Amino acid sequence: MSAAALAASLAPFDATALAALASKGLVRRAERDLEAGLIVLRDVADGSAAVAADGETVRIGAAGPTSATCTCPASGICRHILAATLLIARRHAGAVAGGAEAAEPAPDPLAEILALGDAEIAKWAGRPALREAVTLLAGAPEPAIRIDGSSLAVRLDAERPEVVWPAGRGLAGLICKGPAAKRKALSAAAVLAVRRAHGLAVPGSFGEEAAASAGRGAAAVDTAFLDDVRAALRAYLRSGFSAAPASLEQRLEGLALSSRADALPRLAAFLRTLAARLREKRERTATADPEATLALLAESFALATALLGAGGGALDAASVANLRGRVREEFEPAGDLQLTGAGAAQWTTLAGARGVTAYFYAPERGRWYTATLARARNQDPSFRPFDAYRREAIWGTSTLAQLARSEVRLTGAAAAGDGRLSLGKGVRAEAAPAADIAEKTRDWPVSFDAWDALLRHLRAAAAPSLTGPRPARSPVLLRPRLVDDPYADPFTQRLIWPVADERGNWLALAVPDGAERDGLAAALAKLADRTRVACIAALATREGQAFRLQPFAVLRSEAPNDRFESLGLDDPGAPGSGATFFERLAKRARTALRGGPQSFAEQTGGASALSRAIADARGALTGIAELGGLAIAARHAERLAASGEALRDLGFDALGAALSRAARAAEGESERVLVAAYLLGRAEALTIELPLLERVP
Repeated sequence: MSAAALAASLAPFDATALAALASKGLVRRAERDLEAGLIVLRDVADGSAAVAADGETVRIGAAGPTSATCTCPASGICRHILAATLLIARRHAGAVAGGAEAAEPAPDPLAEILALGDAEIAKWAGRPALREAVTLLAGAPEPAIRIDGSSLAVRLDAERPEVVWPAGRGLAGLICKGPAAKRKALSAAAVLAVRRAHGLAVPGSFGEEAAASAGRGAAAVDTAFLDDVRAALRAYLRSGFSAAPASLEQRLEGLALSSRADALPRLAAFLRTLAARLREKRERTATADPEATLALLAESFALATALLGAGGGALDAASVANLRGRVREEFEPAGDLQLTGAGAAQWTTLAGARGVTAYFYAPERGRWYTATLARARNQDPSFRPFDAYRREAIWGTSTLAQLARSEVRLTGAAAAGDGRLSLGKGVRAEAAPAADIAEKTRDWPVSFDAWDALLRHLRAAAAPSLTGPRPARSPVLLRPRLVDDPYADPFTQRLIWPVADERGNWLALAVPDGAERDGLAAALAKLADRTRVACIAALATREGQAFRLQPFAVLRSEAPNDRFESLGLDDPGAPGSGATFFERLAKRARTALRGGPQSFAEQTGGASALSRAIADARGALTGIAELGGLAIAARHAERLAASGEALRDLGFDALGAALSRAARAAEGESERVLVAAYLLGRAEALTIELPLLERVP
């Protein structure tokens, strides 16, 4: 291969394509090396080029940067390989521009994708990957498609990596940084998204299969598959907690990845998590939690059992859809919405995704809605949630920073079942300054000035349900009568903010230790003022048998325009906020971060008879699971029977009877234990407590 032919083969690898292979930052470094003259072509021989790159040697051929080698110690595609690719590709561009080669029409990546045949796509992807691709596409109604030079980039949604089609390299040249097992499906979904956007149909009958697997069709229940799942879950109870065999892990993963699980994404997700729990147990990781694993195992068994009975027509379509689950919630038309912004919160996930979510309440509909700007791990390194909150406009009108503190009217809105709002171009927003928000919130059913009412609300939301929608992480609004100075808890490494209700009961709001903590110093300054907090927006999560409430926005009674201010996001030095006020309170926040004087402690009231009986039953069931069988767990069976009697005495007849049956179960009757564990989990929701505080004398 000549130097000109090699350069032509690498020409599609422009900055967009290379950023999809590596990162934008690494491509920028490679471009700087190129501009500094550090990249030099030495020779071309045997179809590949040798390039000197800042003291290293790169060998690259027509296969492109993924097959190139470099003498530097970096693994994968380094900046030297990127710079060598750019050097050769730009030599081709320069040759064409200078007339050294016949000028040909610039390659058009869109035309190449639209020219593909259905059979060609199906043969390249394979049936399983194409089926999964169409399912992904069904859950991505508004993919982002852009053409950048000789590359076309597609992002299905904010949670998935970008797929890039470099012109001239065909289906085999698609670039995707997703997990290896998912790259073919993600790449195929991107190709289909482009074709769908230009009026081309999804290939063959796969669209019908995807519709069924996404829960939009009435696919028949695969009873044989569900029987296999139930058998594997029984085997988990017999050996998963004690021996954690690798063969059982593989069995669960095989069931989760089976094409028969395509129509049951909720059950498939449970099976994948259980397989991961087996691996944690076998590797003796610190995160292994047998009680939580037993609860998930029991819920999985209950779900598989409910799905077996779903074909009889006893359940409505919505309940069946909730049993099946969805790969991703689809947006449905929501009409026009009148919303009140209640602030926003930054977040990161353990997987590395990060973003910012604004929360809006719709009083007329009595529910929360959210708008989110986010990126997945390793996606767009320049993305910062703080900057996106303040600078990125949505709905063609305003930033989240403006909308989250305003009255907003959405026209042509679309929302997912969990309240997530579409940011599509067809939605329009009109924002007006918030007014009388402190008074308006008093009538909202999510607003509380008594913590016992708050507890009832949170317990009802935490109750598990197989046929109901999955609980959303919705905010609550707190109207405290008093607030006290925040302090640092030395045991949990959280900043605790005490707030009291109308009856003088003190509640602990917690800010966890993490990446955002330093940025909350100014926010804590707001929290420390004892007279100016009218309302607090907080997110509630469950930790064991207690709720944790994390504040993310406050409404100060004297705040300009009577609006929520997002903690750590809204600049406390903004015009009208009073710099002296925040400077004074910042000193208190810094004292709290250093672990200043503490005047509160966690309330240590005795456990109720119900919570004691449930805890005893949970311990007995976990003990049976960890011993690997009923025949060798006699003492746990006795404890379980006693717990069943105690719960009967407390009025929980069905749960008590289930525990008694489990205590009398013989070897091989593990189903009784799983049923009892599931019912116990439903009852546990009634014993979750609030993190109440008491003053230290």
